[in-house]
Amino acid sequence: MATYKDLMETLIRREMGIVGKDKALAVAREAGLPVSEDGGIMRAVLGMGDLDHLVKAFGERFGFVAVVGCKVALMRLARDSGLELPESLRV
Repeated sequence: MATYKDLMETLIRREMGIVGKDKALAVAREAGLPVSEDGGIMRAVLGMGDLDHLVKAFGERFGFVAVVGCKVALMRLARDSGLELPESLRV
């Protein structure tokens, strides 16, 4: 079962492929996340609010198109794990 941390790591790693590794890691770090060079988050407990904050950070920096590139994967992972998605991913 995936957690919100898993969803966030998926988002970061997919964004690395969309906007580039350095830019994706910079956004995650600016959002207050301790992130390793491979996109792993070095914090154990994260929730839906943290995911929402990160999605919005990517959207503000790169626009909705960057987020859309990750949306389907996040929706599937959340559905398969019984996790609710924040409003920022439901539109």
